[in-house]
Amino acid sequence: MLPDLTAIVVSHDSADALPACLTALAREGVPAIVVDNASRDASVAVARAHGARVIAHPRNEGYGRANNIGVRAAEAASHVLILNPDLVLQPGAAAALLAVQGATIAAVAILVWGAIILFVADHFVRPAMIGNATQLPFLAVLMGILGGVETLGLIGLFVGPVVMTLFVTLWHEERRFRGEQSA
Repeated sequence: MLPDLTAIVVSHDSADALPACLTALAREGVPAIVVDNASRDASVAVARAHGARVIAHPRNEGYGRANNIGVRAAEAASHVLILNPDLVLQPGAAAALLAVQGATIAAVAILVWGAIILFVADHFVRPAMIGNATQLPFLAVLMGILGGVETLGLIGLFVGPVVMTLFVTLWHEERRFRGEQSA
């Protein structure tokens, strides 16, 4: 059981989703407080059957206010985890969240690594390498990568420069063909 972590789950007509959510929390040893916003289905009964502490309201308090009510009710917990009822916590997730709490130096190191090293590699080194291999200008490669990623997602990182190379090659070939015709 993780005594310093309590889950807050706000429900409104969530009887179908609550069992999986509350079962996963129980499996992780995380106590749950279900704040019910005037459900018309069996949400309150389902939550109680799964061992959750239930705060039932006769009217819908709204998501934010219901979360605040749940956090106040979790007074013994030093950490709260706010979940939607359709979220199923994966095994080990609660322990991982507690393990990283307080790891400020590691978080800053990861931020610096991602912001500087990967930014430089993705935006300058990779375009320079692709640009040299295809003899494309730096900006054309960069536009190909960014346009590819924007259009196709991760696969666009590779497809974008290829499409840009094809367009530039066709443009060069068309110019060469027109030059031969005029001569």
